[in-house]
Amino acid sequence: MNNEELISLIELVEYYNNGKRQMEAKLPYHLNVIDELYINENGHSRILAKLLQYKSENQQYDMLESIIDFISRETRMESFGSIKVNQPDITQEKERIDLWVRDKDYAIIFENKIYNAADQDAQLCRYIEKTIKKGYREGQIFVVYLSQNGEEPAEQSWGSYKDAFQHHYINLSFRDHILRWLKEQVLPNLRIKESVLRSAIEQYIDYLNGLFDLRTQNDTINMELESMIIEKLNLNQFENDFDKVRYLQNKVEEVNELYNQLANLKNKIYKEARKRVLDPHIWKWNEEIAILYPQFEKSKEGGHVGLLVSFRGDYVNVRISEDNDRQMYCQVDKYRHEKEELGSEVIQAVSSILPRHDRKISVWEYFDINDFDGVFNCFKEVMGLLVKG
Repeated sequence: MNNEELISLIELVEYYNNGKRQMEAKLPYHLNVIDELYINENGHSRILAKLLQYKSENQQYDMLESIIDFISRETRMESFGSIKVNQPDITQEKERIDLWVRDKDYAIIFENKIYNAADQDAQLCRYIEKTIKKGYREGQIFVVYLSQNGEEPAEQSWGSYKDAFQHHYINLSFRDHILRWLKEQVLPNLRIKESVLRSAIEQYIDYLNGLFDLRTQNDTINMELESMIIEKLNLNQFENDFDKVRYLQNKVEEVNELYNQLANLKNKIYKEARKRVLDPHIWKWNEEIAILYPQFEKSKEGGHVGLLVSFRGDYVNVRISEDNDRQMYCQVDKYRHEKEELGSEVIQAVSSILPRHDRKISVWEYFDINDFDGVFNCFKEVMGLLVKG
């Protein structure tokens, strides 16, 4: 792509976004709770984990069985059809794996890329090896890559495992698969009395419809945006529809190339900024907590700064971590017991400072990636409350 093509493509993106913003301003009022919470990839993983953990009155994991059946039937991946659900351990963010299902004879690694985050170095390779260390053979391990629109993992993410997993790997897009699974398989099979669960799933379906511009109230906007694109790209210059398709395919490839360039540039700048700005703060924080709290053991779990604290019978991890390059958070959770709930006294003690929570397993508050004083002062406030007992 030369400079002229790059400038033209950026102008097309700006033209599209400006038109879309003007049209959205005219939409009727619409409220979706998930929209207002601004959930990240971890939030989507938590929702999916909660759904897969669902057990019916006869103690069957109906939704886990449903998604496995969906994969087997809809994608013709017969290997998934051999999975027999028994008593699975379903965890979210354990050992950094977005969603991890481990049962007697199989394990499924779900890697969530709904917002197209770049693959970390040898990411799938590391997750596969972590699963092997838990006692599973390669042939018992399955990988589900949860993409936004069918994007494939980077080659380097697989390490040396790509060929070995060609029959135990599937790419599920949120737009074409997860959304359809929720609409066609999950929602129609809920029991009438499960009204709260139904409401939650309906909200999530509506949220995903909004994310992919599929809400019915957006139909008019989508038609107008199509007209804008047709005019801007002068598609009517082509008399043959297949020529239009080829031209649009070239534009899709150019947009993907631009996306990859922007993502790589973002990651490069972030790594440089992290090394120059964030790392010195982390070093300073660790020095300061060693002076302020010499009586507490440092935690090495999932954070830049962390201390292990005993509070009224609860052994918890107080930490500062970083989330998807855009924000940091101060969090309290159980130490090495990801599925255990925090004691109510811990939650009550810190709830005024850490108002967000995940099923009472963890509580936290977000801070802008540049708000170093804010996140560290929050950490000290939490420690002050817990130290007082």
